[in-house]
Amino acid sequence: MEIRNTTPMTYKAVTAFLSQSNASDKKTLILLTVLMILSAIPAVRGLLSIAWGWGDLITYLVVICTSIVTLGCPILMLLPKITAWRIASRKLVFTFTFTQDGYTYGEQGREPTPHTYDAILRVTECPDYYFLYIAEKQAQLVAKNGFTEGNEADFRTLLRTVIDPKKLHIQ
Repeated sequence: MEIRNTTPMTYKAVTAFLSQSNASDKKTLILLTVLMILSAIPAVRGLLSIAWGWGDLITYLVVICTSIVTLGCPILMLLPKITAWRIASRKLVFTFTFTQDGYTYGEQGREPTPHTYDAILRVTECPDYYFLYIAEKQAQLVAKNGFTEGNEADFRTLLRTVIDPKKLHIQ
């Protein structure tokens, strides 16, 4: 039996993967926020010192360094969203064909490449997608609502028969 799936790489899909693959995102966000606040304090203090005419070379250096950190933190916080937007703007659509022996995966309109299930390091899921990890930070996304032949229940059954249970992290 063949199970077919078509998955568009939308902003929602990419952000779902990024949040799934980066479990430490909340800790990083908190750390960057604290760093930004702590670096903003000397930056503001230094700017006030300069405005009141109390500045010297060290004050200018402190203002420059802390301003770089203060402005750099929000940019670092936005990088995953920028990445997701850039990937989604390419409007890629991927097609999958899953069989008992292996699966094919490729961009719609191009010749798909065959893969074996041994190449999958782990399988996870979120409410809308399955993530077939082929590297530590790289996965093939399979939309749960993208099945054109077969259905999600068939796909789950297939995964349970062809993927090592230690690698399978689905409900």
